[in-house]
Amino acid sequence: LEAGYKFASQFLDVNVNVYRTTWENRVTGSSRLATDKDVAKYNPKNDPMILQAGQFIYTSNYGVKQDHKGAELDIVARPFHGLTLTGFASIGDWKYDGKVTAIERNDNRVELGREEVDLTGEHVGNAAQTTYGFGAKYVLFKGFSVDGNYRQYDRLYSSRHRTVEENGEKVGRVIELPSFNLLDAGLSYEV
Repeated sequence: LEAGYKFASQFLDVNVNVYRTTWENRVTGSSRLATDKDVAKYNPKNDPMILQAGQFIYTSNYGVKQDHKGAELDIVARPFHGLTLTGFASIGDWKYDGKVTAIERNDNRVELGREEVDLTGEHVGNAAQTTYGFGAKYVLFKGFSVDGNYRQYDRLYSSRHRTVEENGEKVGRVIELPSFNLLDAGLSYEV
C-alpha cells in the first residue's frame, strides 16, 4: 500500500510518500568466511572437501517474512535563475516477522547445517532505514555549474544474523552498523 502527494510550481516541487509493504515466503542469503570454530563444528574429521578456515560459508534463509513501512520526502527549490536547491528525507521501519529455516552450505553447495530461527522484530539489513540530505547546484554561466551534496545514513543493519538461544528457542540477532555521511562536490561543463 502506498500513497503520496506531489506539488509542483515554477519555484518549488515537493513529493511526499508513505508506504507499507509485506513480503512473505522470501529467500535471503549472506556469506562469511569460516573460522577455526566453524571447521571444528562442521568438519570434525578435517576433510578438505567439506570446510577449511578461510573458505566461504553461504547461508540461505527460507520462509522469510518482512514488513516495511515508512515515509519519504523530497524537495527541489529554484529560488532564482541558475540556483537549484534539493533536499530529501526517508524514515523507514523494516523488520522481520516470524521463523525462518537457515541452511549453511560450503562452496560446493554441500549442506553443513540447518536450524529454525525466529527473526521476529529484528531489523532488515543492507539499507539504511533513516536517510536525509541536501544539496545545491549553481550555473555560473551557460553549460558550466558547480554543485555539492550532503547525505546522512543511519539505522543501517547487517544482512547476516547471529543465532542466540533465549528461553530454549533459537533467535536471530542482527548488528546495527555505524552511521555515516557523504559529502560530494563537483564542477560540470556540458558541451
